[in-house]
Amino acid sequence: MAELGGTPDAGGTWTDPNGVAHSGSFDPATDIAGNYTYSIGALAPCVADQSIVTVTITSSPDAGVDGAVTVCDQGAAIGLLAELGGTPDAGGTWTDPNGVAHSGNFDPATDIVGNYTYSIGALAPCVADQSIVAVTITSSPDAGLDGAVTACDQGAAIGLFAELGGSPDAGGTWTDPNGVAHSGNFDPATDIAGNYTYSIGALAPCVADQSIVAVSITSSPDTGVDGAVTVCDQGAAIGLFPELGGTPDAGGTWTDANGIAHSGSFDPATDIAGNYTYSIGALAPCVADQSIVTVTITSSPDAGIDGAVTACDQGAAIGLFAVLGGSPDAGGTWTDPNGVAHSGNFDPATDIAGNYTYSIGALAPCVADQSIVTVTHHQFAGCGIDGAVTACDQGAAIGLFAELGGSPDAGGTWTDPNGVAHSGNFD
Repeated sequence: MAELGGTPDAGGTWTDPNGVAHSGSFDPATDIAGNYTYSIGALAPCVADQSIVTVTITSSPDAGVDGAVTVCDQGAAIGLLAELGGTPDAGGTWTDPNGVAHSGNFDPATDIVGNYTYSIGALAPCVADQSIVAVTITSSPDAGLDGAVTACDQGAAIGLFAELGGSPDAGGTWTDPNGVAHSGNFDPATDIAGNYTYSIGALAPCVADQSIVAVSITSSPDTGVDGAVTVCDQGAAIGLFPELGGTPDAGGTWTDANGIAHSGSFDPATDIAGNYTYSIGALAPCVADQSIVTVTITSSPDAGIDGAVTACDQGAAIGLFAVLGGSPDAGGTWTDPNGVAHSGNFDPATDIAGNYTYSIGALAPCVADQSIVTVTHHQFAGCGIDGAVTACDQGAAIGLFAELGGSPDAGGTWTDPNGVAHSGNFD
């Protein structure tokens, strides 16, 4: 009634576009658009009157139902319209949390978190509609960049986190090459070489991240345990390597007591006593190792050269040491031909002929030395006792030997009063 122009009389009747009686109160929820007729009857001779209200219905805009979405800071852009609830009409406009016009495609790399508003205008008498999508951004986990480290088998434990590249987030978990949980501290004494994985979980829609530290183990060189050896100055050359203790690795180098490169074969005839160093280099992070063999040289004893002497049974005692050849060392001991200890002074009046042995002991590994003096024992040649005889100028020849007193040894020679050789038969 209020939509009629002029000053219509009250009390008329209404019909809808289909000619059906109508209340005159239009409900867009149930009534149809079209011409609604208002009619008033009249008393004759006046005629009835009618007017029309043409009703048009416009659609209310639908911006959907408020929504919310969480995106990953490194994720792809998302369309916000799809995050609204209900059945929002297309064609609206978006504004960001600051009220600035927005495309409706949220890019976490450039856009900010907050409420993004979707608005749809309306034809009067409908009113505009709007809905909100609340956007939250979660951070992507960063496990850093893959790394690699070499550990020494006898080295200290290594924190694997520090071996990752980039700027990894703390708080992740480690697994060893077999997928077993690991502390992240690599101990070369107990852990195995291989790929150790660092993992960080994530809040959806972000995804977990992981990085790997490849661990290699190098062997520490082992030069064994310091040793010591004593060699004889006249002994054969010896290899120094067997003189090291422990289980030294082969392939190292030797230096002599003066720090000069050495073959590792010690020759007492040409090498000097002292500390000989065995060294083995190492691959980082292991360090080189070295051990020392201390070489001592002992002198060989010299008992001289065998000698021989002839003693008279009535002669003076003889010092046997002087009979030895060469340059024998003093301080040794003597034994007689029966192996009995002897003074080294041969007395023909009491000692027996034979081999007298001179011996000198030695410090290992040198060996004792001995030499022999062979003593020959000669009896004193006896010529008997002076005698005298008177011969007749016409007598027979006289054997002078029979005229000697005592018990002279036979086999001697005679000379006459002039010192001329004589037969011993006086004629």
